[in-house]
Amino acid sequence: LFFDVVIYTMWLKRRTSWSIALGGIAGGMPILAGRVLGMGQVDRIGLLLAMAVLLWIPIHIITFSIKHAADYRRADVPVFPNTHGVRAARRIICMSTAAAVVVMALTARLLGLAPGSVYFVYGLSALLLGFTVMTMMRNSPKKNFVLFKLASIYMLSSMLAIIIGT
Repeated sequence: LFFDVVIYTMWLKRRTSWSIALGGIAGGMPILAGRVLGMGQVDRIGLLLAMAVLLWIPIHIITFSIKHAADYRRADVPVFPNTHGVRAARRIICMSTAAAVVVMALTARLLGLAPGSVYFVYGLSALLLGFTVMTMMRNSPKKNFVLFKLASIYMLSSMLAIIIGT
């Protein structure tokens, strides 16, 4: 909570576009804390789940900041599309997506989920990555908005698959 409110929101958000990477650490903490509470210790699955959230956050936030870049500029909040350009922002989205889906798929596999749940996560991962690459190659505001929504559906569905698959 301290990291999210003080470090990310009060200190970094108006200073650097990289704040989302550091703020993502705070975003991954609830899932890590829940895993620690359930398991009684920090383990690799908890760290991987936290990392999946950390890597997912740029997909979600940067797609949103592309859509609202002018608003962020007027508010003097540095976001990737305004500080590094939309093309660089899309590359970051693509790299973050690739890393997030690999981590989520690995987590599903390591958890020993029911095969259907593992394949469901694999399929969702392939869908998100494929759409991300397509959006990078042939972008439009509509595709960008769909990617923003798809990223949220991906994370929710992957987490539900993990819950159901265990």
